[in-house]
Amino acid sequence: LDETNRRRARQLHYNKQHGIVPRTVQKELPPDLREIFGLKQQVATTVLTASEIEKTIAKKTKAMRKHAASLDFEKAAQLRDEVQELRKLLL
Repeated sequence: LDETNRRRARQLHYNKQHGIVPRTVQKELPPDLREIFGLKQQVATTVLTASEIEKTIAKKTKAMRKHAASLDFEKAAQLRDEVQELRKLLL
């Protein structure tokens, strides 16, 4: 722990001397990761009526609960997000 503190103090002194302000790295996510995190823009190809949207919400909610009960939380969270987007469409 003493060594870590010594190195940190030395790095802070160096940064101050040279006017360096530490910042986090800002990189664009590769396309594969953008899809995993749901950042890829989805284009709607069909127009749904309000009743169809409500039916879809009911189906996705049922599936979400099923996945949550089987401890598949990633799929449940994905379905939850989809349900939230569909509810926005109803408004």
